[in-house]
Amino acid sequence: MSEHGDLWPGPRRAHGAAGEPEQPLGPDAGAVTPDDGVSAPVSAPASVSAPASAELAPEPERTEDAPSAEDAPSGEDAPAADDESPAASTRSAARTGATRPADGRRIGTPVLIWSLVGAVVLIAVAVTAYLLLRDDGSQAAPAQAPTVTTTLPAPTPAAAPIERGEGSALFTALPGEVRQYVLTSITPVGPAVPGGALETYDVTYEGDLAGAGAAYTVHVEQWATPELATAAAEAAAAPLAPASSTGEVLVADAATGTFSLFGEDGAATETGTAVWTNSTLVLQASGPALDIRNFYLAFGL
Repeated sequence: MSEHGDLWPGPRRAHGAAGEPEQPLGPDAGAVTPDDGVSAPVSAPASVSAPASAELAPEPERTEDAPSAEDAPSGEDAPAADDESPAASTRSAARTGATRPADGRRIGTPVLIWSLVGAVVLIAVAVTAYLLLRDDGSQAAPAQAPTVTTTLPAPTPAAAPIERGEGSALFTALPGEVRQYVLTSITPVGPAVPGGALETYDVTYEGDLAGAGAAYTVHVEQWATPELATAAAEAAAAPLAPASSTGEVLVADAATGTFSLFGEDGAATETGTAVWTNSTLVLQASGPALDIRNFYLAFGL
């Protein structure tokens, strides 16, 4: 185009952007109207590009920190938008059943369930340990069961004791029954000896023991003083030592003498002996070891 091309009064040719072909003008361009015979310029369509004389905007320079459009990941590799709205995030979590922490990872529903289960278990263990290990004295000591002692009725004899007749106070004081045993014989022993016992008897009691007949013999002596009676009892017990048990003889809660038992843990076929004093009396009973203690305790003197 000549340097005078800009003076042409007619319509201009539209120029496209750099590198685009020129767009031809419409068929009515340069048409002469019947009124004045002068050609009127026709306005370019809206789609016509800016004149070629307009300067193009410079392309921004690429830097290593800003990736180009070609380097940006696409498709599944493209990261999610950082400016996702809270409402969109909520709708997405509701659809997928997952939450998204700050680092962008998704935590699935199974992980949340197992986390909750683990927390509940830890709390239960902690509470149980606290209840078991605390020692605040709130738990009362268990009450001790009362001791129950069952006392069986004393066995009674199946027969009647013998008639003994008249005699001394000691003679009539000898019991006719001792548990299941009854008096079957009573024999005075010789006249009194100076310095010896004032009165002596040999007595026999018989009854049933463990389904068989049993008998106990009792040697009874009356002495002038308790001291003489104690010495006589010690002399009678010496050959039988050692004693399986010893103790005091109590009458109305008052000690009136001592006792010694020998062989009391033996069987019914073995012989046991009991030697005891009661004030001025000395008594020595011998019979089945199985029941010797009961016989001694039930004897009335």
